[in-house]
Amino acid sequence: MKFITRGSIKRKLTLMVMTVTMCSLLLVGVVFISIDQNSASEAMYSRINVLARVISSRITAAVRFDDQDAAERLLSTLQQDKSVLFACAFVASGELVASYSIDETVKCPKSNPDIAGYKNDGRLELFQPINLNEERLGDLYLSVSTQELDKRLFRFSLIVLAVTVFASAIAFLLIMTLQKYITAPLIKLRDITDNISTYGNYDQVLPKAGDDEIGSLYRSFSRMMEQIKLRKEERQKAEGTLKQSENKFRTLVQNAPVCIHEIDLEGRVTSMNNTGLKMMGFDDELAILGLVYLDVVCEEDSQNVENLLSEALDGTTSFFEFKSVSEKDTRYLSSSFVPIKDEHGQVQRLMGITVDITKNKFNEIALRRAQKMEAIGQLTGGIAHDFNNILGIIMGNLDLLKMTLKGNDEANILIGKAHKGTLRAADITRHLLSFSRIETIKTTPTNVNTIFENIDELIARSLTVSIDVQTRLSESLWPVNVDPGDLEDAILNLSLNAKDAMPEGGTLIIETSNKLLDDDYTALNPGSSSGEFVMISISDDGIGISEDLIDKVLEPFFTTKELGAGTGLGLSMVYNFVKRSGGHIKIYSELGEGTTFNIFLPRAESVDKKDVHEVLVTSEPPRGKETVLIVDDEEALLDIATENLQSLGYKVLIAANAQQALNITENNNAVDLIFSDMIMPGGMDGYQLADTIHKKDPRYKILLTSGFTKTRDERRTDDNEYMKKLVNNRLHKPYGRSELALAVRRVLDDKY
Repeated sequence: MKFITRGSIKRKLTLMVMTVTMCSLLLVGVVFISIDQNSASEAMYSRINVLARVISSRITAAVRFDDQDAAERLLSTLQQDKSVLFACAFVASGELVASYSIDETVKCPKSNPDIAGYKNDGRLELFQPINLNEERLGDLYLSVSTQELDKRLFRFSLIVLAVTVFASAIAFLLIMTLQKYITAPLIKLRDITDNISTYGNYDQVLPKAGDDEIGSLYRSFSRMMEQIKLRKEERQKAEGTLKQSENKFRTLVQNAPVCIHEIDLEGRVTSMNNTGLKMMGFDDELAILGLVYLDVVCEEDSQNVENLLSEALDGTTSFFEFKSVSEKDTRYLSSSFVPIKDEHGQVQRLMGITVDITKNKFNEIALRRAQKMEAIGQLTGGIAHDFNNILGIIMGNLDLLKMTLKGNDEANILIGKAHKGTLRAADITRHLLSFSRIETIKTTPTNVNTIFENIDELIARSLTVSIDVQTRLSESLWPVNVDPGDLEDAILNLSLNAKDAMPEGGTLIIETSNKLLDDDYTALNPGSSSGEFVMISISDDGIGISEDLIDKVLEPFFTTKELGAGTGLGLSMVYNFVKRSGGHIKIYSELGEGTTFNIFLPRAESVDKKDVHEVLVTSEPPRGKETVLIVDDEEALLDIATENLQSLGYKVLIAANAQQALNITENNNAVDLIFSDMIMPGGMDGYQLADTIHKKDPRYKILLTSGFTKTRDERRTDDNEYMKKLVNNRLHKPYGRSELALAVRRVLDDKY
């Protein structure tokens, strides 16, 4: 025994390896037996399966013609295989046609048992269909004895068992011998390490050990425990400090009012704070990981941003502004990136800050427009005054020349044409003087309805007979502070503009109504303000205005008419009047459908005015838990309506067109309300969608929305009373969160 205690760890491990080797050999033997048994079983099953297929194919004719003798002769050929106990042929109805049995102890069942597989009685049962030209005539049932396999398994099992018992006895003796000298110290060391890993207890004392490798391991482990204990205490102090710092930094980053993010060397986003996720329209950080930063940049700014990002990756801090890639919801963003370097000065990643400057940009655009309008106004005012003097001289001399050349018909014709030209020029100068007026105007509390009553004949005479003028004036309209003459000019200008949009005739619809604009509306419409307004809607069913021209039509001297057909001052004068009156203009247009100019003029203060605005804004909008299907082809409007309704507790489904909405209603019976835009491309608009759904299932509740006037929308309802009801209660665009909440709740509760 001394050679073991004084021997090296190598010798001890040699003995252990020998033991493991022997056990492995036994395991291999067992695996070999298992493989052999499986192979034998598979071979037997394959042999019987082939035999069954051969017999079934030969017995087909006998079964088909119910020839029992022929069938039994064919089955009797199975006596060559001593493992087959019996065979049975059944017709499709389950009746026995023919049978074969190796002896009287086993017989066929009277009917098809319809089961297969191994059984506890040591038999393998097989079913083989008897087919004729894919027609099933019956079944062949074979019962095969598995005694051959059982005997083979028994023999090999005895051998493996004997070898295993013998090897286990040897292994047990060796393990018991080595336990005291090698295994026991290692087990003790293992228990100590388990205790340390579980409880972190480094105060344990290791037992004394010998002078061999295990003893040396004990002493080294003891010293290691002391070092780990010291380092653990230092690490805990450092971790506490680091954790506090990380918590402060994480709190600062996650709650910062700007987008803070990181991108890797390939330009892909690797992290982003909550503000950034909301800004980019994502729910969690996983959804944005791997996004290429340049993918959110519009094409026109992409090259510039790519160059500045390359400079940042080269180690230079970069700053840039760009427009987002979305065309539905234009946003302007400002970003700055700082390169993060390693200890060798190599850039590892970029950390950046992105700020949404959309509101500032729109304000800047509005300011530039106002400054441009003011500058143009001052310029045109000065030119107009001087030009009027020149025109006065020309007109006076033309009159004198006409008197001098009295009787000269040819000269008088030329003088008359020149005089008409000066009159036209004088008319333009009057427009310029009106446009350039920047002095404080005298306003009076005015009922807009009275303006329309006074100029309705003038509007009708200014238009062609092919244009039908319709008005719908609210009876309880609030007063506004305006210059009545300027308001008349603005209405007339918009009416004439509508005439030009309907060269072949059409309908001009004028409506007035009270409108409450909330903060949600002003956030989406720069240049507007919240409060109580009177809305004047002037709508035509003409050619419409393309999206890229809507922001330009209010600029002075901009016109789409042919040269000489217009000055481009009409709409800009309307814009100036509305701005001077403290209001704003919202243009809603669909190509091929028409255009609506919505003028918002602030309500005039009065002694008996009830602060409806304050009541509605401070009160919580009505909420609900129903499911609302939103249908709109404008992605930005879908997002806004979804966010507002979800914040009010509703479950929201969305559809980009009428066909998607129909598919959703067919597959989802939980929809309580369908909220749809009236004008949509794709062959089916909101009217047709509502009519189709109502005819299919009248239980569906529907709310329509439109930017056109109510009268214009009603013209499409014909004699359909249901559609008239929907249009009469439709939600007018633009709408705020409170208006949407009230309209949805009103329809769901059937409070029309």
